[in-house]
Amino acid sequence: ILPFLILVVIATLASGKGLLKTNREVILWSLWSFAILSQCFYFEPVYFDTLDTWQATRTALAQIHNKDHVMTTNLIAPHLTHREGINLVANNTKLSDLKISDYVLLNLRHPGFDNLTKNKEILSQMQQLPEFDLKFQQDGVFLFVKRK
Repeated sequence: ILPFLILVVIATLASGKGLLKTNREVILWSLWSFAILSQCFYFEPVYFDTLDTWQATRTALAQIHNKDHVMTTNLIAPHLTHREGINLVANNTKLSDLKISDYVLLNLRHPGFDNLTKNKEILSQMQQLPEFDLKFQQDGVFLFVKRK
């Protein structure tokens, strides 16, 4: 309901009617309504907490070729959306799912909505698979590459 009420207030302001007459009042009201609707306080705990692994994640992402298939966590997946094949780590991820990927990128420090136990299990499986090599490891970020 709130977005529609905001549209009604904008239409009223555009017609020159309403309580807000000066530009300053309109700007303050707009900023206030934006802050209410944007959930700006939700942004901080979700994204700022992962800054300690940001550089390691960026370095690992730079080592992945564009057309190759990647399995990763849900917080890293948006950075890989321009690639053709992306699988997300989930509780039902099997060993066969790992083997179809060219890269497996894990962030154990910040697994996102994924189960940390499952990520640790996948890490131990990846370390035992002979067809994958650990290419990058820093700050809890692990990048495994399939041997060609």
